[in-house]
Amino acid sequence: MFEVGSNIIYGNSGVCKIVGIGAMSGMPKDKLYYTLEPYYVKGSRIFTPVDNTMIPTGEFRDVQGTPFDFTEFKPIGKN
Repeated sequence: MFEVGSNIIYGNSGVCKIVGIGAMSGMPKDKLYYTLEPYYVKGSRIFTPVDNTMIPTGEFRDVQGTPFDFTEFKPIGKN
């Protein structure tokens, strides 16, 4: 439905630009994600899973045991 370069409104983050669509390293390969850049929070990124029609699901994914698990101290990039 949406493509890279499209603008969407995403929850409390407001207007965001889609800068990427694809699987995420370290996460299950059965899901695609939008990589969003909010216009009002420079330098931040949001990763949200999408359904088979490319609509954000709003689903929260468990990151335990993935490269995104920061429940214990570790340097970024070390798993």
